[in-house]
Amino acid sequence: MSMKLRELIREVRQCKSASAERAVIAKELANIRTAIKDKNQLEYRHRNVAKLMYCDMLGYPTHFGQMEVLKLLASKPFVEKRLGYLALMQLLDENTEVLMLATQSLKQDMCHENPFVVGLALCAMGNIASTDISRDLGRELEKLLKHSNPYIRKKALCTAIRVIQRVPEMSEEYFKSALITLEDSGQGHGPMVAAAQLLYAICSKRGKLCRKLKKYSTHIISRLSSLLRSSYDPDHDIGGVTDPFLQVYLLKLLRLVSVGDKKLSDDVDSTLAQIATNTESNKNPGNSILYECVRTIMSIEKQSSLHVLAINILGRFLVNRDNNVRYVALNALCNAVTSNTDAIQRHRNTIVECLKDADLTIRKRSLDLIYALVNKKNIRSLARDLLNFLTISNTTTSTVDTSSEPSPSKEDDSKLSKKDKKRSKKEKKKEKEKEIVLTPKSEDGKPVFINASSLSQPELEFRQELASKICMVVERYAPNRKWHIDTIIQVMTTTTSTGFNREQEVISNLFILVSNSVSLQAYCTYKLYECISKLQINSDPIRQFTAWLIGEYGDKLMDDSECQDANDELMKDKQANDDDEFNNKAVGSPHYEIEQMIMDIGPFQTKTADEIISMLKYIVKHEKSTETTKGYALTALMKIRHKYEAINIDKDDKIDAILEQFQDDKQIEVQQRSIEFLSLFENTDQDARTKILKAMPVPKIERMFEQSKSNLLDSKFDDEDDDEDEEESEEEADEEEEEEEEESEEEKSDEEESEEEEEDSDEESESDDRRKKKGKHKKDKKRKEKEKEKEKEKDKKSARKKKKDKPVVPMLSGPDDFGANGSEKKQVSAPSNVNNNVNHVNGGNDSKAAGVDLLNFGGMGAMPATSTQQPAQQAAPDLLGDILGGFDSGSSGNVAPPNVVQNVNNSIDPLGDILGSNTPSTMPSQAQPVSGNKSQPFEAYNTNGITATFNFVPAQGQGVCRVLAVFHNSNSFDVTDFSFMIAVPKYIKLQFKPANGTQLLALSQNSITQRFQLTNTLHGQKPFIIRVQVVYNANGQQIKDRAQVTFPQNCC
Repeated sequence: MSMKLRELIREVRQCKSASAERAVIAKELANIRTAIKDKNQLEYRHRNVAKLMYCDMLGYPTHFGQMEVLKLLASKPFVEKRLGYLALMQLLDENTEVLMLATQSLKQDMCHENPFVVGLALCAMGNIASTDISRDLGRELEKLLKHSNPYIRKKALCTAIRVIQRVPEMSEEYFKSALITLEDSGQGHGPMVAAAQLLYAICSKRGKLCRKLKKYSTHIISRLSSLLRSSYDPDHDIGGVTDPFLQVYLLKLLRLVSVGDKKLSDDVDSTLAQIATNTESNKNPGNSILYECVRTIMSIEKQSSLHVLAINILGRFLVNRDNNVRYVALNALCNAVTSNTDAIQRHRNTIVECLKDADLTIRKRSLDLIYALVNKKNIRSLARDLLNFLTISNTTTSTVDTSSEPSPSKEDDSKLSKKDKKRSKKEKKKEKEKEIVLTPKSEDGKPVFINASSLSQPELEFRQELASKICMVVERYAPNRKWHIDTIIQVMTTTTSTGFNREQEVISNLFILVSNSVSLQAYCTYKLYECISKLQINSDPIRQFTAWLIGEYGDKLMDDSECQDANDELMKDKQANDDDEFNNKAVGSPHYEIEQMIMDIGPFQTKTADEIISMLKYIVKHEKSTETTKGYALTALMKIRHKYEAINIDKDDKIDAILEQFQDDKQIEVQQRSIEFLSLFENTDQDARTKILKAMPVPKIERMFEQSKSNLLDSKFDDEDDDEDEEESEEEADEEEEEEEEESEEEKSDEEESEEEEEDSDEESESDDRRKKKGKHKKDKKRKEKEKEKEKEKDKKSARKKKKDKPVVPMLSGPDDFGANGSEKKQVSAPSNVNNNVNHVNGGNDSKAAGVDLLNFGGMGAMPATSTQQPAQQAAPDLLGDILGGFDSGSSGNVAPPNVVQNVNNSIDPLGDILGSNTPSTMPSQAQPVSGNKSQPFEAYNTNGITATFNFVPAQGQGVCRVLAVFHNSNSFDVTDFSFMIAVPKYIKLQFKPANGTQLLALSQNSITQRFQLTNTLHGQKPFIIRVQVVYNANGQQIKDRAQVTFPQNCC
């Protein structure tokens, strides 16, 4: 005989290792298998099944005992049947094939005389019923929904929720039974709650039934009112609230039916106001009702004082000690912030205090809410609050009590009267408010920041997100540019160890902002120089920003007048802070000392050439400088050497010595940059360098928000990339929907008029005739207006069809087509068969194009130059001329007519394209002569170092063009997630095969090939013309570019 369940549990608990436990379980499972086969041990079947359930909870396989569970279901004793149903729900699920064998047992038990057996069957069906079982037993369940026993009816209503999830067509039958239960006030607590749950589940999926439920909204409202007025009921009272579960589900139903119904919203106002004011929030039952009441108030159409009342309730939730209540309140406020911003602003201080909570989820939700609350009016105060919390998060803070009075002892406190005790409590609160949180400093006076390695990954991500959100609100709502720059510098200073998200994007925006603020250029250059020189702030973004400022405005560091202007700006900043009431209130805040440390950085003094070079040397050799920062510093060295040559300062040897140290650097991009800079000064004269190193055009301030605008445009114009046939089908669908809406409106108007006529049937016949005439007149007017609208739509469609008849490629609209920079659209054509020369875009004689990408490191702070179109001469390859922009290159030769038009965009390669516009991707190449009518490969796309060459494969018939596209990456960085897409006009059919890869290695180390076939149905009348789109990721940014390609005549 096998052991009892209690003995098995005891043996398992006594095991000291996992292997010992496995041995005990394996032995017992073997005994259970033997007992199942032995017919003499049938009386111990329930014991074996109980032990199988225990083994299953421990994670061991028990599938061999599933048939024993089904045999227990068929047993007559209630104890065994109950154990069998419990095992059925635990050991089996709806995907188990054996479950189908339990259908007959469930059906018989649902008709059993014992209500508890019926309850067991309904409970099992409500937990594990499959689609087939739900369909087979649906009718039996419908009968039980009308059972006279409340216990069975409650179980049946709960089971129906699962059935309608598996068989939705049963919803209408169950809807009627649930309504009957809800209307009957004598049904009791259980059936009412179950009926409300079932109605909510049905109406949330079936809008038609939800509209029917609106007719019974008065009953729901009256039921809620009766619950509010009811006296104490010991059976259903929980935490001083009568029937909280029923109230919650009735409020859910009310919210569901009142959405979009203004009339019903007016009827609900008084009931919701009573619930919100009369329900206590001391315990969770009252909080749950208040929360559902708030959600219902937010969903009604009418904007009334109830919304303010709901926001105040959520404000009280924020002060609750329970973290779950606070999180629910923050989540609800985030959902309501768009429509009730002014009411939420009153609880701003409480929301900011939630940032200090130990629970990370609460801090994240409060940060999201604060970010949504920021506007131009409160940007200063909220930014200061966020900076204070950022400082607290990134430093180990300490408090200092400003009051020197001794605190009273316990003996003195016992002698005090009640009034004196109240006064002492108030004084303690005031003393706490006077406490100053000081940022700890090292011996040299620098702030002590925590090490990022000591933080967990979620905590580190939260700090990075916090700093990123501060930068986003500052960029969006900054009152002036100077405050914008100073605040971003403070964020960079505070996040020296943790860093923050969007670093490169924030730095790029600072470049654009400083470039457009001439009066702040000297101030920023001096301030950032002193942040590293005096304060020695160990922040890589600050080093990167300083290197860029020295490279662009390093000459201002040696100018006395510029130094005086920078000092004047610094003094203005100090005076403004002294007069600022926000700054006075912030005295003693955690971030105050860091702010004052950066503010008291002056007075500024002019710098010598050696000091500037030493600063750049310090930046480029710093152990924590990233590869990008080193690239900025090396570029700055090149810029200041060129500037020193113009003012006769001989520091060439010192700068060259620094550049030579990085010729063998481990980082290939830094090595390449140093070699290119040295070759630039060795192999060119001063006139050529003047053209190459010409100053960059000042970028437009709108580029600060270019990324967000491009995302909006992509989502807005992506639908325009579809084929014309799909557009026509969408238009037809819209027409059908409009016609259906018109018919439904006419039917509604007819029904309303018939109802009015029935109500006014007792009035005189003359008034009826007048109403009928007026109704007909209104109908005629509506029909005429609709006919006019239809005629206008037909005219628009005919105009569209005329446009479609022309051989125009469908537009692939994108951010470049609608950007603020006014860049032109790209168009690439194939070389003509007559001319054997290939045209060159942006020839070497164009100095603007030659220097367009010279100082653009990482694509930051530069604007795309205007595209030029210029024929190139056919000549022998000149390597030095190609490197330096094609100066004095080329001999006489045949010049082909221009057939390539292309934008010159900013280079996304931080180290490529540094010495001119004639990079390997745009170098003039000598075309090969065309032999006969055989189609030659041609370069269909060439932008930002990505080239696409179309190779034509011989086709069987005319009008069919088979192409093998080969893609290369000539940049110095890898390209990932590469995709190539094509859009064709209506007369061309496209067959597209997937590419053989998605990654292009740097310097053309590999290639991606993709095949496609074009069939021209109007061959000989219209040419092959397509639009291409190239999308890829480079340096952490997604690049999207589009161009138009015209095929040669002999492509097929």
